[in-house]
Amino acid sequence: MPTVEVAWHSVPADADPFRRLFARLKATARCLQSWGSRSVGHITSQLTTARELIYRLDVAQDHRALSPIETWLRRELKRTYLGLASLERCLVRERVRLRWLKEGDTNAAYYKIHAAHRSQKKRILSLRVHDETITDAASLSRVAYEHFSSILGTVNTRAHSLRLDAINHRSFDLLELDAPFSEEEIWDAIKKMPTGKAPGPDGFTSEFLRACWPIIKADICEAFDKLYAMNGRGFHKLNEALLVLLPKKPDAAAITDYRPISLIHIIALVALTAWSIWKHRNTVVFDNARPQMMILLAQSKTRPACGHVLEQLS
Repeated sequence: MPTVEVAWHSVPADADPFRRLFARLKATARCLQSWGSRSVGHITSQLTTARELIYRLDVAQDHRALSPIETWLRRELKRTYLGLASLERCLVRERVRLRWLKEGDTNAAYYKIHAAHRSQKKRILSLRVHDETITDAASLSRVAYEHFSSILGTVNTRAHSLRLDAINHRSFDLLELDAPFSEEEIWDAIKKMPTGKAPGPDGFTSEFLRACWPIIKADICEAFDKLYAMNGRGFHKLNEALLVLLPKKPDAAAITDYRPISLIHIIALVALTAWSIWKHRNTVVFDNARPQMMILLAQSKTRPACGHVLEQLS
């Protein structure tokens, strides 16, 4: 927490909350990486060194009594080894992402084997396009871009549309639906975000938001206030995503055998979660407005213009 707080406030305050959040998240990620290298270092090398030293002390203990310093060193090495082994296990378990395994069901070697297998599955070495197989990186990128650009965001032509000007306009008091997000609503959205998920372009997950909420909540609330004001200038810095292709079957060969997933920025994910919770909470309000809507439609049916509400598109 102290490292995060120092890194977060090391960035000068920007008038734009979007730019400020982007800069502070970037500085915090850089400081956490540096802190991890200093505090933990290379876990595998430290485990190998500790294991070798413990082995030599055990061999010496078989032939003679250890000195007080050697006994203390052996005890500290074992304590450090257990801590590093637990940390390594957590990291490898996160890489494997086997959710059906409970904690303590298997050892770290099992996770390492599956992590290596998972790493190989992430690589797309070739794609089959018609009767041709392409392997160079530029062609692979071009084929993937052209394929998903042609199917994402396409709109089918509708045969009918609504003429809203032919409906009797009525006004309802829906001001309670137009209130900005409060700090409690944002925090509730963060608490309901799933854990153990892959990070987006910023490298942070929901666990970071929960642990550091007292430090970062002011900047996040200001960003939500700006979104409420319909001012999206600068939001492009927080509206980035990583598109990852996942195979639909083990022997995926064509581009149609892959499906894309989007790893979005953590702030955009909070906004989507908060919006989803807001819609769920206001279902009652929409249900209360349903009788008025039925009256509105019934009155519109009695008007001469009701026959033009549905208009055939030519």
